[in-house]
Amino acid sequence: MQKIKQGRFDIAFESKIPYFNKPLQALCYEEYMLLQLAWNNYVERKNKGG
Repeated sequence: MQKIKQGRFDIAFESKIPYFNKPLQALCYEEYMLLQLAWNNYVERKNKGG
């Protein structure tokens, strides 16, 4: 389940589209934290070449 959810974030990041379909300023705290964790995971894997 975690890989599926991260995969959806990866697609959004690579496509440069907002995952939650709203601006960053409109995100609630939980959405913002989830987005931040997913971004950090994405960047870490990209920097490793994965």
